[in-house]
Amino acid sequence: MNPLLFVYGTLRPGDSHWHLLAPLCDGPTRDAMLAGSLYDTGFGYPALTLGDGPGVLGSVVPLREDADLAEVDEYEGEHYARVRVVLADGTHAWTYVWISPVDGMPVLTGPWRSA
Repeated sequence: MNPLLFVYGTLRPGDSHWHLLAPLCDGPTRDAMLAGSLYDTGFGYPALTLGDGPGVLGSVVPLREDADLAEVDEYEGEHYARVRVVLADGTHAWTYVWISPVDGMPVLTGPWRSA
């Protein structure tokens, strides 16, 4: 089974940095939900924290078996960690979680989209 990546911001299909994932994608993407909260960082990309919250709508991207996420990890930078999560439907996937403070960032009540 191919690895899966849950994306919720600039890496979603059609958003500004989808081009980083598109060559690694192996099949159609689908919408999914993850328990947690999405914050507006004010920097043109969102922050995801796991756990309580309104839930986060994102896309599940099936990756090629040989997909190397090093470039995506570098793009995500020091404020994010790639972790394994269980989505609302029971699917296991990787995602990028915000590991810096969220103090003062507004919680988003819907999906994030770049302007």
